[in-house]
Amino acid sequence: MDWLQSKRLEIQESIELGSYYAIDIDNQIAAIVEIKSSPEEIWGNDNKLALYIHKLAIRRQYADKSLGRDILKLIQARATLQGVKYLRLDCVANNDKLRQYYESYGFTFTTEVNTGEITLALYEYEVES
Repeated sequence: MDWLQSKRLEIQESIELGSYYAIDIDNQIAAIVEIKSSPEEIWGNDNKLALYIHKLAIRRQYADKSLGRDILKLIQARATLQGVKYLRLDCVANNDKLRQYYESYGFTFTTEVNTGEITLALYEYEVES
């Protein structure tokens, strides 16, 4: 069973809970992102108040238009309104280009976690009040 197929139920539940957001440009989905607020297992016992960003994906034709940064700014603004101090995300540890992208935005690398399936790099961004 491939990875995406194994996550189908989890993704469906997240959509039903309203955790997925889509950005529509010219009547097509240009980007999607999942935002959660519950502490996540890969972060261990750290229960800081945070928003967890997942599955940020930009359609190729919009890749060079700062859409990803604009989405991160919107999530940051949401965190500020909700009094949330941190944004957190993880990405595949060996994806250097993606890691550089998040670091260029201001995310700080915290650690790597091996899930058994894959090694993830954990990143955190402190939201200014």
